[in-house]
Amino acid sequence: MRRPGSISNYNSSWAQWVGWCNEKKVDPFRCDINQIVNHLSFLFNAEPEYRTVGCHRSATSAYHEYIDGKPFGQHPKVCALLKGVYDKRPPQPRYVFIWDVQIVINYIKSEWGYSVGPSDKLLILKLVMLMALTSASRASAIHHLDIRYMVKGNEKYVFKFHRLHKSCRCGKSIQVWNSINIQKIRACML
Repeated sequence: MRRPGSISNYNSSWAQWVGWCNEKKVDPFRCDINQIVNHLSFLFNAEPEYRTVGCHRSATSAYHEYIDGKPFGQHPKVCALLKGVYDKRPPQPRYVFIWDVQIVINYIKSEWGYSVGPSDKLLILKLVMLMALTSASRASAIHHLDIRYMVKGNEKYVFKFHRLHKSCRCGKSIQVWNSINIQKIRACML
């Protein structure tokens, strides 16, 4: 079972693979490793990023018959090709600018300061920003937090995720989010 985002990406990549196989008159489920390498090379020459070629490899490997007892994405020829793609076109950062955290903290102190009776919305926005600043979590992980799964500790609140999020991986138990550390939040506000 795959996550909805993976399914969407895989469907698109698989459709491209099947189209390429139809043109070459090869079976998309059972073909020679050289056909697969040719397809991935074709994609690389069409100028996509490393991530795009990697996604196509993963999607096609998910549905293709094993080669030499393994998914073809683990085949030495495919691994060598992907290493070459990585070397020629390494992934670029999605964001090309860095913002100054101190500006945000100063804004929170001045605009959202400690005035009497701030609105609930303002308090929620302030808390979410402080949670984001005191953790290294994705916005989507913060979005999945739910107070029904929150436990208060001595100096922190612990959230248990009730569903998977992007950084969850098989074999890794990271279903707990310790981000609301009261000491860290106090330090931000000093």
